[in-house]
Amino acid sequence: MKIINSPYSSIKIQDATKAVNLTLRLCRSLKQVKMIKEGKLPRRTFQELIDEL
Repeated sequence: MKIINSPYSSIKIQDATKAVNLTLRLCRSLKQVKMIKEGKLPRRTFQELIDEL
């Protein structure tokens, strides 16, 4: 992360790679939710999701 300072404010610039990676992970998660709703993937309990982490 890079910080640019000016007399009026500071701006944080994050690495674009991290933002793209986060976007890809969110898209994949939303696709999985859709597949679960359609019955293509099994539903999991909250505990199963925590255990996966």
